[in-house]
Amino acid sequence: MRRAYRRLFRRDPFHPALCGAMVRDQSARRIAYRIPIAATGYRALASVVYADSAILFTWYWLGDHDAYERRLP
Repeated sequence: MRRAYRRLFRRDPFHPALCGAMVRDQSARRIAYRIPIAATGYRALASVVYADSAILFTWYWLGDHDAYERRLP
């Protein structure tokens, strides 16, 4: 799953399958950016840093939908 996501992200970071939203990650106690990984049932979470004219994502969690629901009440 991780390799498939990386390939898609590297090829086209604005691909519709990578659309996401801001969410509150209670486990990590921070605001995170969430993306569903299309047709897999997996989700990924990233912390977001706004630096000058760039937006930097640090992906820190990848898991199935059930684990995601447990992580974000």
